[in-house]
Amino acid sequence: MEIVDCFTRLIFNAGDELGAGDRTILDTLVLVDCNLANCQDPGEAGAYLRELGVREMIRLVRQVQDHYPNPGSRPDPSQGATPAGKQSHASPGQPARA
Repeated sequence: MEIVDCFTRLIFNAGDELGAGDRTILDTLVLVDCNLANCQDPGEAGAYLRELGVREMIRLVRQVQDHYPNPGSRPDPSQGATPAGKQSHASPGQPARA
């Protein structure tokens, strides 16, 4: 639930209210989703999360949960840690969002 609460704060532009745990979740989010590879701005992460569909959001929460609280660990591609839906140069073959 902590991850969902953090995502909600990010979605509703409350990035300035992030605590240490939220920062760890944001760091983990950046690790598991290549679309946020260089993101350090909570506002940018919130904008990205607002664009996701429900299924993409659920998948992303699971990926963050699988790698939290070890933000230094890289996702294992065999475990399905993939971009949440937006195509990037780092994720060929993923469907682009409209």
